[in-house]
Amino acid sequence: MHVEWYLSIWAQHQNFLDSTSYCALSQHCLDDRRAQFISISRFSPLIRCCLAIKALSGQVKESGTWCRPSPTSSPHCDYKPSIADKLKTACSFSISSELHLRFCCQRPSYISTYQAGSTMSIRIPTPIVPVCEKDQPLFKSVNAFVHGYMSQPGHDNSHDYDHILRVVSNANRLLETELKSNPSQTYDITALFLAALLHDVGDHKYAKPGEDLENQISALLKERGASDELATKVQVMVKNVSYSNESKHPESVVDVLCKYPELAIVQDSDRLDAIGAVGVGRCFAYTGAKCQGEPMSRAIDHFSEKLYKLAGMMKTVSGRELAASRTKLLQQFAEEFNKEAGLSFALE
Repeated sequence: MHVEWYLSIWAQHQNFLDSTSYCALSQHCLDDRRAQFISISRFSPLIRCCLAIKALSGQVKESGTWCRPSPTSSPHCDYKPSIADKLKTACSFSISSELHLRFCCQRPSYISTYQAGSTMSIRIPTPIVPVCEKDQPLFKSVNAFVHGYMSQPGHDNSHDYDHILRVVSNANRLLETELKSNPSQTYDITALFLAALLHDVGDHKYAKPGEDLENQISALLKERGASDELATKVQVMVKNVSYSNESKHPESVVDVLCKYPELAIVQDSDRLDAIGAVGVGRCFAYTGAKCQGEPMSRAIDHFSEKLYKLAGMMKTVSGRELAASRTKLLQQFAEEFNKEAGLSFALE
């Protein structure tokens, strides 16, 4: 099959506020993680333009790895550049881990522009969290992997990289609050934030055929230089984050919490993103993606099936406080939804 990727990039230049340029290319494909990257090098000097890039990939092999497109395939151009006379330096494209197409579609602001003759590229941002300096390369590498993994086809926007960033942000806030309220408590900060990054990798709702759900976390961490101890710890924590796992195996989760107190913060951080205003949006997004053909009220049903229960499962003091206010918002929303959705007549 073929995969199409679209990217709109805006670059700023004070002298060409209204100029628009459209370019396109054939996109080479990368490794079996199916993350496609592209970089823009030596772009013309700070021109404000829109590059509407339609990159048509090669075919996907049955093994799940990507093959390159035919060398005879030609780029597809939507429009000819309208400011060709202004382009003194040609656009050139090469494969780079700096830019992920889907991510850039959503976040054009992550473009970096430089002076003429240098590189214009798009980077995947890394959350600035209190991971120790020696573990920063590992954290950045895992962040890049998670970004690509969560941007794969099949992941709807209830479980995407934005969700990961919010969970990491929640973990950062909860960690700070917990340390203030209990200074004697110690945490493995690296394991905590790695688990927050990786908590949805291997999620059964989105797992691809052939994924090793039991060992993929530890394997990818070891590939990136993590110790066996750290890799195992994060794997165990990730396995025990979910609501469904705790509902089925509450005793085993208690055991893991005693061994790895970091899990409490990661669990609460993930569950906080399921309630409140963001939780409402995620619930409707997931229902729309997975329950097509069902009425919108199916999302409201999920409030009582799961979301209202999360406040009572919070482990941290600050998590419980935040969950209480966010759950109240859920209840208010459900009440208003049911009021507006109620019919003014009976049905035969």
